[in-house]
Amino acid sequence: MQQYLAVRFWTLALVVVAVCNLGATHPADAQPAARTWRIGFLSLVAEDLEQYKPWLAAFRDGLRQLGYVEGQNLVLEQRYAAGRIDRLPALAAELAIEQRLPTSGSHRGWAEGGLLMSYGTDFVAMFRHGAVVVDKILKGASPATLPVEQPTKFELVINAKTAKAIGLAIPPSVLVRADALIQ
Repeated sequence: MQQYLAVRFWTLALVVVAVCNLGATHPADAQPAARTWRIGFLSLVAEDLEQYKPWLAAFRDGLRQLGYVEGQNLVLEQRYAAGRIDRLPALAAELAIEQRLPTSGSHRGWAEGGLLMSYGTDFVAMFRHGAVVVDKILKGASPATLPVEQPTKFELVINAKTAKAIGLAIPPSVLVRADALIQ
């Protein structure tokens, strides 16, 4: 059951990675050309997982109800990690690089996996602080009396290889603020 909930969470959390306008207007046309949207759909589960099929069908149906029709004004690019969570950043980067889209993730692993950048909690610092909380409990503090704390250290990681691949120059003022630069 826990694995099922994790799969559902990651599938839903990572549904839309990249959306871009593929339509172009033609000056000779009397009306502007319709937009074609490309949506990157990532899933942690395998494509043929039976319980997954209704979720994707519901997503497609929801898009249809909102006026997005595959083959007309929508292209749905799907990538499946087949249960390997470590593959999600690379799949997201693949979609983004194909479309030359800047992308961002919520932690270092996304930039290391190929996204343009990540900005989020420094997990090493967070876990180090977790040891302090555990120490308080081991010394007799009641967990119910300990305050809920938010992360205090965040990190910006920029992937220079991805920037080059999508033709994006990162301003020096951003580069100097980065905690890490992937070459």
